Amino acid sequence: MPGPENAQLQREVVKLASPMKSKGPVVILARLQSSFLTRTFLSRFKVHADLSDWSEAWLSATRTVAAAAVVLGHARGLVLTDYDRNASVLVMPLYFFSSLGHEAVVVFFVLSGFWITRSILCGVESKTWSWPKYLIDRVSRLSTVLIPALVVGGLLDYVGIRLLGLNIYSGNTGGNVIADDVAHSLTLTTFLLNMLFLQNGIVECFGSNKALWSLSNEFWYYIVFPLAYWANRSLASVCLLVLVGAFIVAYLPAIIPGLAIWLIGSGVAVFPSLRLFGMRYSLAVALTSLIALMAISKLLGVFGVWSDVAVALSFSACLLAVVARKNGSPRPLLRLMAIFGQNSSYSLYAIHLPILVITVGILLPAGRRIPEFPNLLLVAGLCGLAIVAGWVFSACTERHTAAVRRTLKRFVQSRRAASS
Repeated sequence: MPGPENAQLQREVVKLASPMKSKGPVVILARLQSSFLTRTFLSRFKVHADLSDWSEAWLSATRTVAAAAVVLGHARGLVLTDYDRNASVLVMPLYFFSSLGHEAVVVFFVLSGFWITRSILCGVESKTWSWPKYLIDRVSRLSTVLIPALVVGGLLDYVGIRLLGLNIYSGNTGGNVIADDVAHSLTLTTFLLNMLFLQNGIVECFGSNKALWSLSNEFWYYIVFPLAYWANRSLASVCLLVLVGAFIVAYLPAIIPGLAIWLIGSGVAVFPSLRLFGMRYSLAVALTSLIALMAISKLLGVFGVWSDVAVALSFSACLLAVVARKNGSPRPLLRLMAIFGQNSSYSLYAIHLPILVITVGILLPAGRRIPEFPNLLLVAGLCGLAIVAGWVFSACTERHTAAVRRTLKRFVQSRRAASS
Protein backbone atom coordinates (compact mmCIF):
# COMPACT_ATOMS: atom_id res chain seq x y z
CA MET A 1 0.00 0.00 0.00
CA PRO A 2 1.63 3.34 -0.96
CA GLY A 3 2.60 5.75 1.76
CA PRO A 4 1.71 9.48 1.77
CA GLU A 5 4.82 10.46 -0.19
CA ASN A 6 4.21 7.85 -2.91
CA ALA A 7 0.55 8.82 -3.18
CA GLN A 8 1.55 12.47 -3.58
CA LEU A 9 4.05 11.52 -6.28
CA GLN A 10 1.41 9.50 -8.14
CA ARG A 11 -0.97 12.46 -8.10
CA GLU A 12 1.82 14.68 -9.39
CA VAL A 13 2.56 12.26 -12.24
CA VAL A 14 -1.08 12.26 -13.33
CA LYS A 15 -1.28 16.04 -13.02
CA LEU A 16 1.81 16.56 -15.17
CA ALA A 17 1.24 13.88 -17.75
CA SER A 18 -2.41 14.49 -18.56
CA PRO A 19 -2.05 17.95 -20.20
CA MET A 20 1.11 16.99 -22.06
CA LYS A 21 0.16 13.87 -23.96
CA SER A 22 0.72 15.69 -27.21
CA LYS A 23 4.07 17.18 -26.28
CA GLY A 24 6.16 14.07 -26.71
CA PRO A 25 7.94 11.65 -24.37
CA VAL A 26 11.06 13.79 -23.95
CA VAL A 27 9.13 16.77 -22.57
CA ILE A 28 7.03 14.53 -20.34
CA LEU A 29 10.12 12.73 -19.02
CA ALA A 30 11.89 16.01 -18.27
CA ARG A 31 8.90 17.37 -16.39
CA LEU A 32 8.43 14.13 -14.44
CA GLN A 33 12.14 14.01 -13.59
CA SER A 34 12.00 17.60 -12.35
CA SER A 35 8.92 16.81 -10.26
CA PHE A 36 10.55 13.69 -8.84
CA LEU A 37 13.64 15.59 -7.75
CA THR A 38 11.59 18.37 -6.22
CA ARG A 39 9.02 16.20 -4.48
CA THR A 40 11.15 13.31 -3.29
CA PHE A 41 14.84 14.12 -3.26
CA LEU A 42 15.04 17.75 -2.20
CA SER A 43 12.16 17.39 0.23
CA ARG A 44 14.18 14.97 2.32
CA PHE A 45 16.78 17.61 3.13
CA LYS A 46 16.42 20.33 5.69
CA VAL A 47 18.31 23.59 5.60
CA HIS A 48 20.39 24.25 8.71
CA ALA A 49 18.41 27.37 9.58
CA ASP A 50 18.73 27.04 13.34
CA LEU A 51 22.46 27.38 13.87
CA SER A 52 23.56 27.83 17.47
CA ASP A 53 25.56 30.85 18.61
CA TRP A 54 28.61 28.63 18.92
CA SER A 55 28.19 27.27 15.38
CA GLU A 56 27.82 30.72 13.85
CA ALA A 57 30.83 31.97 15.79
CA TRP A 58 32.92 29.01 14.66
CA LEU A 59 32.00 29.55 11.01
CA SER A 60 32.83 33.27 11.21
CA ALA A 61 36.09 32.59 13.05
CA THR A 62 37.06 30.17 10.30
CA ARG A 63 36.93 33.06 7.85
CA THR A 64 39.44 34.90 10.06
CA VAL A 65 41.77 31.90 10.09
CA ALA A 66 41.49 31.44 6.32
CA ALA A 67 42.18 35.11 5.61
CA ALA A 68 45.15 35.06 8.00
CA ALA A 69 46.52 31.98 6.22
CA VAL A 70 46.41 33.80 2.88
CA VAL A 71 48.17 36.82 4.42
CA LEU A 72 50.84 34.63 6.01
CA GLY A 73 51.50 32.88 2.72
CA HIS A 74 51.96 36.13 0.84
CA ALA A 75 54.09 37.70 3.58
CA ARG A 76 56.40 34.71 3.73
CA GLY A 77 56.60 34.50 -0.07
CA LEU A 78 57.58 38.16 -0.35
CA VAL A 79 60.17 38.13 2.45
CA LEU A 80 61.73 34.67 2.66
CA THR A 81 63.39 32.47 0.08
CA ASP A 82 61.73 29.20 -0.91
CA TYR A 83 62.02 26.23 1.41
CA ASP A 84 65.41 24.58 1.51
CA ARG A 85 65.67 21.00 2.77
CA ASN A 86 68.89 21.95 4.53
CA ALA A 87 67.16 24.67 6.54
CA SER A 88 66.61 24.35 10.28
CA VAL A 89 63.80 22.05 11.33
CA LEU A 90 62.47 24.93 13.43
CA VAL A 91 61.28 26.78 10.34
CA MET A 92 59.42 23.82 8.87
CA PRO A 93 56.11 24.66 10.63
CA LEU A 94 56.27 28.21 9.25
CA TYR A 95 56.80 26.98 5.70
CA PHE A 96 54.03 24.40 6.07
CA PHE A 97 51.37 26.74 7.43
CA SER A 98 52.41 29.55 5.08
CA SER A 99 51.94 27.16 2.15
CA LEU A 100 48.23 26.72 2.93
CA GLY A 101 47.04 29.92 1.25
CA HIS A 102 45.47 28.03 -1.64
CA GLU A 103 43.77 25.60 0.73
CA ALA A 104 42.45 28.61 2.64
CA VAL A 105 40.75 29.82 -0.54
CA VAL A 106 39.22 26.34 -0.90
CA VAL A 107 37.83 26.78 2.60
CA PHE A 108 36.42 30.17 1.58
CA PHE A 109 34.67 28.57 -1.40
CA VAL A 110 33.12 25.84 0.77
CA LEU A 111 31.94 28.40 3.32
CA SER A 112 30.55 30.59 0.55
CA GLY A 113 28.62 27.68 -0.95
CA PHE A 114 27.23 26.85 2.48
CA TRP A 115 26.09 30.39 3.34
CA ILE A 116 24.70 31.32 -0.09
CA THR A 117 22.79 28.06 -0.50
CA ARG A 118 21.44 28.36 3.02
CA SER A 119 20.28 31.94 2.42
CA ILE A 120 18.60 31.07 -0.90
CA LEU A 121 16.75 28.04 0.43
CA CYS A 122 15.68 29.85 3.60
CA GLY A 123 14.40 32.71 1.45
CA VAL A 124 12.49 30.27 -0.76
CA GLU A 125 10.96 28.52 2.24
CA SER A 126 9.88 31.83 3.77
CA LYS A 127 8.70 33.11 0.34
CA THR A 128 10.92 36.20 0.64
CA TRP A 129 13.47 35.34 -2.08
CA SER A 130 13.53 37.32 -5.31
CA TRP A 131 16.10 37.96 -8.00
CA PRO A 132 16.30 41.75 -7.46
CA LYS A 133 16.79 41.37 -3.71
CA TYR A 134 19.31 38.57 -4.17
CA LEU A 135 21.39 40.44 -6.75
CA ILE A 136 21.40 43.63 -4.67
CA ASP A 137 22.55 41.66 -1.63
CA ARG A 138 25.34 39.90 -3.50
CA VAL A 139 26.60 42.88 -5.53
CA SER A 140 26.58 45.18 -2.52
CA ARG A 141 28.45 42.58 -0.47
CA LEU A 142 31.21 42.19 -3.04
CA SER A 143 31.48 45.65 -4.57
CA THR A 144 31.40 47.68 -1.35
CA VAL A 145 34.85 46.27 -0.62
CA LEU A 146 36.12 45.44 -4.10
CA ILE A 147 35.89 48.89 -5.68
CA PRO A 148 37.70 50.74 -2.84
CA ALA A 149 40.28 47.92 -2.76
CA LEU A 150 40.95 48.42 -6.46
CA VAL A 151 41.34 52.17 -5.94
CA VAL A 152 43.62 51.90 -2.90
CA GLY A 153 45.65 49.09 -4.43
CA GLY A 154 46.09 51.04 -7.64
CA LEU A 155 47.23 54.14 -5.78
CA LEU A 156 49.78 52.15 -3.74
CA ASP A 157 51.08 50.49 -6.90
CA TYR A 158 51.36 53.87 -8.65
CA VAL A 159 53.35 55.29 -5.75
CA GLY A 160 55.60 52.23 -5.63
CA ILE A 161 56.26 52.20 -9.36
CA ARG A 162 56.21 55.84 -10.48
CA LEU A 163 57.31 57.74 -7.39
CA LEU A 164 59.55 55.29 -5.54
CA GLY A 165 60.73 53.11 -8.43
CA LEU A 166 60.69 49.94 -6.33
CA ASN A 167 62.22 46.90 -7.96
CA ILE A 168 59.65 44.50 -6.50
CA TYR A 169 57.01 45.63 -9.00
CA SER A 170 59.10 44.46 -11.94
CA GLY A 171 58.76 40.82 -10.88
CA ASN A 172 62.53 40.38 -10.65
CA THR A 173 62.91 39.78 -6.91
CA GLY A 174 62.76 36.00 -7.17
CA GLY A 175 59.39 35.45 -5.56
CA ASN A 176 56.29 33.86 -7.06
CA VAL A 177 53.86 36.28 -5.36
CA ILE A 178 54.77 39.05 -7.82
CA ALA A 179 56.29 37.24 -10.79
CA ASP A 180 55.38 39.66 -13.60
CA ASP A 181 55.67 43.37 -14.29
CA VAL A 182 52.81 44.97 -12.36
CA ALA A 183 52.79 48.11 -14.52
CA HIS A 184 51.30 46.17 -17.44
CA SER A 185 48.09 45.49 -15.50
CA LEU A 186 47.63 49.04 -14.18
CA THR A 187 45.26 50.11 -16.93
CA LEU A 188 41.78 51.60 -16.88
CA THR A 189 40.41 48.67 -18.88
CA THR A 190 41.76 46.17 -16.36
CA PHE A 191 40.34 48.25 -13.52
CA LEU A 192 36.85 48.37 -15.04
CA LEU A 193 36.77 44.69 -15.98
CA ASN A 194 37.90 43.75 -12.47
CA MET A 195 34.95 45.77 -11.18
CA LEU A 196 32.75 43.55 -13.37
CA PHE A 197 34.35 40.36 -11.95
CA LEU A 198 35.98 39.38 -15.23
CA GLN A 199 39.49 38.86 -13.87
CA ASN A 200 40.95 35.37 -13.89
CA GLY A 201 39.83 35.00 -17.49
CA ILE A 202 39.24 37.96 -19.79
CA VAL A 203 41.81 40.13 -18.01
CA GLU A 204 44.37 39.64 -15.28
CA CYS A 205 43.97 40.99 -11.78
CA PHE A 206 44.43 44.72 -11.41
CA GLY A 207 47.95 45.75 -10.36
CA SER A 208 49.69 43.81 -7.61
CA ASN A 209 46.42 42.63 -6.05
CA LYS A 210 46.61 39.10 -7.43
CA ALA A 211 44.42 37.78 -4.60
CA LEU A 212 41.35 39.24 -6.31
CA TRP A 213 41.19 36.30 -8.73
CA SER A 214 38.85 34.41 -6.39
CA LEU A 215 36.22 37.19 -6.41
CA SER A 216 35.50 36.44 -10.05
CA ASN A 217 34.81 32.84 -9.05
CA GLU A 218 32.55 33.91 -6.21
CA PHE A 219 30.45 36.27 -8.31
CA TRP A 220 29.76 33.80 -11.11
CA TYR A 221 28.97 31.01 -8.66
CA TYR A 222 26.44 33.39 -7.11
CA ILE A 223 24.79 33.66 -10.54
CA VAL A 224 25.01 30.03 -11.66
CA PHE A 225 23.60 28.37 -8.55
CA PRO A 226 20.22 30.13 -8.32
CA LEU A 227 19.79 29.84 -12.10
CA ALA A 228 20.32 26.08 -11.77
CA TYR A 229 18.01 25.94 -8.77
CA TRP A 230 15.16 27.61 -10.66
CA ALA A 231 15.86 25.83 -13.96
CA ASN A 232 13.13 23.25 -13.38
CA ARG A 233 10.56 25.95 -12.73
CA SER A 234 11.33 28.67 -15.26
CA LEU A 235 12.17 28.52 -18.94
CA ALA A 236 13.86 31.91 -18.61
CA SER A 237 16.20 30.48 -15.96
CA VAL A 238 17.09 27.61 -18.30
CA CYS A 239 17.91 30.01 -21.13
CA LEU A 240 19.94 32.29 -18.90
CA LEU A 241 21.77 29.31 -17.39
CA VAL A 242 22.75 28.13 -20.87
CA LEU A 243 23.94 31.62 -21.87
CA VAL A 244 25.90 32.16 -18.65
CA GLY A 245 27.38 28.68 -18.88
CA ALA A 246 28.47 29.27 -22.47
CA PHE A 247 30.01 32.61 -21.50
CA ILE A 248 31.95 31.01 -18.64
CA VAL A 249 33.20 28.16 -20.82
CA ALA A 250 34.31 30.59 -23.53
CA TYR A 251 35.81 33.39 -21.47
CA LEU A 252 36.23 32.25 -17.84
CA PRO A 253 37.13 28.55 -18.00
CA ALA A 254 39.55 28.88 -15.08
CA ILE A 255 36.66 29.30 -12.64
CA ILE A 256 34.94 26.02 -13.58
CA PRO A 257 36.92 23.62 -11.31
CA GLY A 258 36.19 25.76 -8.27
CA LEU A 259 32.46 25.34 -8.82
CA ALA A 260 32.68 21.72 -7.69
CA ILE A 261 34.30 22.91 -4.45
CA TRP A 262 31.65 25.58 -3.98
CA LEU A 263 28.89 23.02 -4.51
CA ILE A 264 30.36 20.85 -1.77
CA GLY A 265 29.57 23.71 0.60
CA SER A 266 26.08 23.82 -0.88
CA GLY A 267 25.68 20.17 -0.04
CA VAL A 268 26.57 20.82 3.59
CA ALA A 269 23.78 23.41 3.77
CA VAL A 270 21.13 20.79 2.99
CA PHE A 271 22.79 17.62 4.23
CA PRO A 272 20.72 15.88 6.91
CA SER A 273 22.29 16.00 10.37
CA LEU A 274 23.79 12.64 11.16
CA ARG A 275 24.16 11.23 14.63
CA LEU A 276 27.81 10.63 13.86
CA PHE A 277 28.44 14.37 13.76
CA GLY A 278 26.84 14.87 17.15
CA MET A 279 29.63 12.92 18.82
CA ARG A 280 31.65 14.85 21.33
CA TYR A 281 34.97 14.58 19.54
CA SER A 282 33.73 14.56 15.95
CA LEU A 283 35.00 18.10 15.21
CA ALA A 284 38.43 17.32 16.64
CA VAL A 285 38.64 14.18 14.52
CA ALA A 286 37.52 16.05 11.40
CA LEU A 287 40.00 18.89 11.95
CA THR A 288 42.83 16.45 12.60
CA SER A 289 41.96 14.61 9.40
CA LEU A 290 41.90 17.89 7.47
CA ILE A 291 45.35 18.94 8.70
CA ALA A 292 46.75 15.46 8.08
CA LEU A 293 45.36 15.45 4.55
CA MET A 294 46.93 18.82 3.76
CA ALA A 295 50.27 17.69 5.23
CA ILE A 296 50.27 14.50 3.17
CA SER A 297 49.42 16.36 -0.02
CA LYS A 298 52.31 18.76 0.60
CA LEU A 299 54.78 15.97 1.34
CA LEU A 300 53.77 13.94 -1.71
CA GLY A 301 53.49 16.97 -3.95
CA VAL A 302 49.87 16.23 -4.85
CA PHE A 303 48.18 19.35 -6.21
CA GLY A 304 45.39 20.25 -8.58
CA VAL A 305 41.63 19.79 -8.72
CA TRP A 306 41.50 16.41 -6.99
CA SER A 307 43.58 17.67 -4.10
CA ASP A 308 41.27 20.67 -3.76
CA VAL A 309 38.19 18.44 -3.80
CA ALA A 310 39.71 16.22 -1.11
CA VAL A 311 40.41 19.25 1.08
CA ALA A 312 36.89 20.55 0.46
CA LEU A 313 35.31 17.22 1.42
CA SER A 314 37.44 16.99 4.53
CA PHE A 315 36.54 20.52 5.57
CA SER A 316 32.86 19.80 4.87
CA ALA A 317 33.07 17.08 7.52
CA CYS A 318 34.18 19.80 9.93
CA LEU A 319 31.19 21.93 8.89
CA LEU A 320 28.79 19.04 9.44
CA ALA A 321 30.17 18.57 12.93
CA VAL A 322 29.81 22.29 13.64
CA VAL A 323 26.25 22.72 12.37
CA ALA A 324 25.15 19.61 14.27
CA ARG A 325 25.97 21.27 17.59
CA LYS A 326 22.78 22.91 18.79
CA ASN A 327 23.94 24.40 22.08
CA GLY A 328 26.85 26.17 23.70
CA SER A 329 28.14 29.70 23.63
CA PRO A 330 31.48 30.81 22.15
CA ARG A 331 34.40 31.56 24.43
CA PRO A 332 35.93 35.06 24.38
CA LEU A 333 38.71 34.22 21.91
CA LEU A 334 36.34 32.48 19.52
CA ARG A 335 33.88 35.35 19.79
CA LEU A 336 36.64 37.90 19.06
CA MET A 337 37.77 35.95 16.00
CA ALA A 338 34.15 35.64 14.89
CA ILE A 339 33.63 39.40 15.12
CA PHE A 340 36.68 40.01 12.97
CA GLY A 341 35.57 37.32 10.53
CA GLN A 342 32.10 38.83 10.16
CA ASN A 343 33.24 42.43 9.83
CA SER A 344 36.77 42.48 8.46
CA SER A 345 37.97 39.18 6.95
CA TYR A 346 36.83 40.08 3.43
CA SER A 347 38.50 43.49 3.69
CA LEU A 348 41.70 41.89 4.93
CA TYR A 349 41.71 39.50 2.00
CA ALA A 350 40.96 42.24 -0.54
CA ILE A 351 43.52 44.84 0.57
CA HIS A 352 46.45 43.04 2.19
CA LEU A 353 48.57 42.25 -0.87
CA PRO A 354 49.19 45.78 -2.24
CA ILE A 355 50.09 46.87 1.31
CA LEU A 356 52.53 44.00 1.74
CA VAL A 357 54.11 44.55 -1.67
CA ILE A 358 54.91 48.23 -1.23
CA THR A 359 56.10 47.69 2.37
CA VAL A 360 58.43 44.84 1.41
CA GLY A 361 59.63 46.79 -1.62
CA ILE A 362 60.71 49.64 0.68
CA LEU A 363 62.22 47.47 3.43
CA LEU A 364 63.92 44.86 1.22
CA PRO A 365 65.04 46.55 -1.99
CA ALA A 366 67.51 43.75 -2.73
CA GLY A 367 64.86 41.05 -2.61
CA ARG A 368 64.05 38.07 -0.41
CA ARG A 369 66.15 36.78 2.46
CA ILE A 370 66.90 33.48 4.15
CA PRO A 371 64.74 32.43 7.12
CA GLU A 372 66.78 33.93 9.96
CA PHE A 373 65.22 35.25 13.17
CA PRO A 374 65.08 38.97 12.19
CA ASN A 375 63.44 38.06 8.92
CA LEU A 376 60.93 35.82 10.70
CA LEU A 377 60.05 38.79 12.89
CA LEU A 378 59.57 40.85 9.75
CA VAL A 379 57.07 38.30 8.43
CA ALA A 380 55.17 38.42 11.72
CA GLY A 381 55.21 42.22 11.69
CA LEU A 382 53.90 42.34 8.14
CA CYS A 383 51.04 40.02 9.07
CA GLY A 384 50.18 42.27 12.00
CA LEU A 385 50.32 45.35 9.76
CA ALA A 386 48.01 43.73 7.22
CA ILE A 387 45.49 42.71 9.90
CA VAL A 388 45.38 46.21 11.34
CA ALA A 389 45.10 47.72 7.85
CA GLY A 390 42.31 45.27 7.01
CA TRP A 391 40.42 46.25 10.15
CA VAL A 392 40.77 49.97 9.38
CA PHE A 393 39.79 49.41 5.76
CA SER A 394 36.72 47.42 6.81
CA ALA A 395 35.59 50.30 9.03
CA CYS A 396 35.46 52.45 5.90
CA THR A 397 33.98 49.85 3.56
CA GLU A 398 32.72 46.45 4.70
CA ARG A 399 30.84 47.71 7.73
CA HIS A 400 28.81 50.02 5.48
CA THR A 401 27.52 47.18 3.32
CA ALA A 402 24.04 47.36 4.83
CA ALA A 403 23.82 51.09 4.07
CA VAL A 404 24.94 50.51 0.47
CA ARG A 405 22.37 47.74 0.17
CA ARG A 406 19.57 49.98 1.42
CA THR A 407 20.60 52.71 -1.03
CA LEU A 408 20.55 50.28 -3.96
CA LYS A 409 17.14 48.96 -2.95
CA ARG A 410 15.72 52.48 -2.74
CA PHE A 411 17.19 53.25 -6.15
CA VAL A 412 15.63 50.14 -7.71
CA GLN A 413 12.27 50.87 -6.08
CA SER A 414 12.33 54.46 -7.31
CA ARG A 415 13.13 53.31 -10.85
CA ARG A 416 10.26 50.85 -10.73
CA ALA A 417 7.91 53.51 -9.46
CA ALA A 418 9.01 55.94 -12.18
CA SER A 419 8.57 53.32 -14.94
CA SER A 420 5.11 52.41 -13.72
